[in-house]
Amino acid sequence: MALSFTGLRRSFALLSIIMAGALILAIAPAAISAEDDTKSIEGFQPITISETMFTDLESVADDLDPMTMFMIFMQLEDLGEFDTNLDKESVHELDSLDELNDHLGGELSEPGYLPDGFSLDDAHFGATDAGYATATINVEVARSITRLLDLPPEWLPDPAEHETITMSVDVPEAGMIGYRSGFEMLMVGQMDLPEADIPDEVDLDLLREAILDDPRMPDELADQLGAIDNWEETVPVPVPEDATYEDLDFNGNPGFLLTMQDEGGVIVWEADGTLHFVGGSVDVDELREIAESMQ
Repeated sequence: MALSFTGLRRSFALLSIIMAGALILAIAPAAISAEDDTKSIEGFQPITISETMFTDLESVADDLDPMTMFMIFMQLEDLGEFDTNLDKESVHELDSLDELNDHLGGELSEPGYLPDGFSLDDAHFGATDAGYATATINVEVARSITRLLDLPPEWLPDPAEHETITMSVDVPEAGMIGYRSGFEMLMVGQMDLPEADIPDEVDLDLLREAILDDPRMPDELADQLGAIDNWEETVPVPVPEDATYEDLDFNGNPGFLLTMQDEGGVIVWEADGTLHFVGGSVDVDELREIAESMQ
């Protein structure tokens, strides 16, 4: 086959960015935790990312005085330890759909419909391994850095009671199928929601409110994030200014469509604790029909 999995993956930079952003923001809320057997997403919320917002965020770091930056830098070495078994080797190509299903421990949702020219016979199969990431934080040092940033250290527990805290996330396996027809490409895939374990002593609500109320936070970003009522079960989706976002509903399951001019589109939805996605350079109506055929 002429098209390598690596080449196909590079052609889906937009899809990768959206999925990465969704995963990072999905694992942060305490609602998606190892103790919760009914993990789900209530919905997705678009967050428009503008050039002005990037400039404002850059100015936040520029406004920190050099002495504060130096003091933070000196303490970072003692902040804690980070451990993960995820690396570039965790992403690899497989030889067949059967091998991919074995990797997932179940069946990947295949499209019941494919546009003309696309075929499973010419498809490539990719997978990511399950893994974990763990951060063990020195509470006293973390509170000190928080104070230097003019944020309330109380979002962390009393260091006299908890010398360290450990936060972790377990990331399940993921699978994807890549198709090509001429110059058009298509990718479908899925993964279960990650499981985050955040100690009860960590007050994420307090930290979130403090960050949103911080005058250094760009108003454009604070207003959008602050408008999310059920933030623990809502995934913010970063949307570039030149992109088009649309909420979708698949049999009561929340999802969204994101399209960019000359860049194709991606549809993402959650159902029964599993994130599904369809992306490619095909027509948006074709993407919708593919997604609907996977329900």
